[in-house]
Amino acid sequence: MAEEGILSIVRRGGTYQMRYASDNPHEQDRQPYTCPTEAHLVTWLHHNELEPWAIQRAFADLRRGGVTVLRLLCSARDVARLFPFP
Repeated sequence: MAEEGILSIVRRGGTYQMRYASDNPHEQDRQPYTCPTEAHLVTWLHHNELEPWAIQRAFADLRRGGVTVLRLLCSARDVARLFPFP
């Protein structure tokens, strides 16, 4: 089963903090996930079938110190594993 939502990513030193927000307005907020390396984040984004141009644009924003926001469609299992409920 797939889940659709919004993924926001911000760079924190050498790590990346990701937050997921479901499109379901009745779902409670989830805890953020800290991705340990850029390579790990790139692999995860590729695994979730984001277009290469979207990943490239996201990292350009992150390298400038900004926040990037992406639409995401991924498995409910991956969402639950990385972004558990508090």
